[in-house]
Amino acid sequence: MIKNATAKISLSREHKTAGTRNVIIIDDNPTDLAVLEKMVQSSQAPHCQVSSFTTVKDAIDSKEIATADLILLDDRLADGQNAEHSLKALHDANISCPAIIVSSFVSRKRDQKVLRHGAVQFTSKDELNPTSMQRLLAYGLTARGLWSIDGI
Repeated sequence: MIKNATAKISLSREHKTAGTRNVIIIDDNPTDLAVLEKMVQSSQAPHCQVSSFTTVKDAIDSKEIATADLILLDDRLADGQNAEHSLKALHDANISCPAIIVSSFVSRKRDQKVLRHGAVQFTSKDELNPTSMQRLLAYGLTARGLWSIDGI
């Protein structure tokens, strides 16, 4: 399991309202994981504390999942799980925060399929930059009720 070196603390709802958002990133590619972490941290989104994992199981088993506000999830993981399997595993573990699927392979058919399985958004890794990441985080956190649409 790969984790950001930032110390993890349990945050109260009041502290989250003050601006800290807990973002979980699940991606099996270390380079993609590092790029996504950097983009989240360099976006102009409200302060995001990032926890990174290489498998859905590691994320579910972590203490960070209990305070997660948003999950950025790779569409296809090395353990054979695609987004539908990963979303089901999160659902079965009673994880109810919004999940945004990030993928190297984007198609309209694929996009619609993962949205039907509970993702709030589906996007291409190739299209991400700090500005689009800010919009993506705003969208996901708005779905969670932690960012007003005016914050974009």
